[in-house]
Amino acid sequence: MKTFCPQCGSDNEAQPGQRVTCAACTAVYTAPATLAGPQPAVTAPPPVPVYPPAPLPNPLSAPSAGPLIGAPDASLAPWNPLAIAALVTGILGCGPVSIILGFLAIQQLDAAHQAQRGKNLAIAGIVLGFLGLCCGVGSLALALLGAASTAGA
Repeated sequence: MKTFCPQCGSDNEAQPGQRVTCAACTAVYTAPATLAGPQPAVTAPPPVPVYPPAPLPNPLSAPSAGPLIGAPDASLAPWNPLAIAALVTGILGCGPVSIILGFLAIQQLDAAHQAQRGKNLAIAGIVLGFLGLCCGVGSLALALLGAASTAGA
C-alpha cells in the first residue's frame, strides 16, 4: 500500500502497521493500519441560491415616454374596412371577392402610411380567397368528370 511521509509528504510503499523509513528524508514512521494518507473530505456542493422572480413592471402605473414625434401610434390607428371585408369573405369562401378586396386593401394601406392597420388581415383574406378559388375549381372539375363518366356509360 502507498503511504505518505508525515514530514516531507513523499510517497513510500509499506504494509499496514509496518515501520517505514522515508526514501526522501530518511524519517522513520509507522504506516497506518487503515487507508494510506489523508483522505479528502467529501462535501456536498454549496446550495444554489433561489431568488424570487423579479416583479413585472405595471404599464398602467409607470409613466410612458410617449410616442415618437412624427410616428403615429399603430395600436390606435383604425382598421381598414376593406381588409376586414377581405378576411370575412375569404372565411366564407367567396374566393374572387376576397382576392380583389384584399389587394384593394393593401393598396389603400400602402398609400395611408400607417394611418390605418390591417395589412395582415388583407393578406390572410387573399390567401383564403386563393384557397377557396382552388377548392371551387377543383370541385367543379370533379363534378364535370363525374358527369362525363356517367353520361358516357
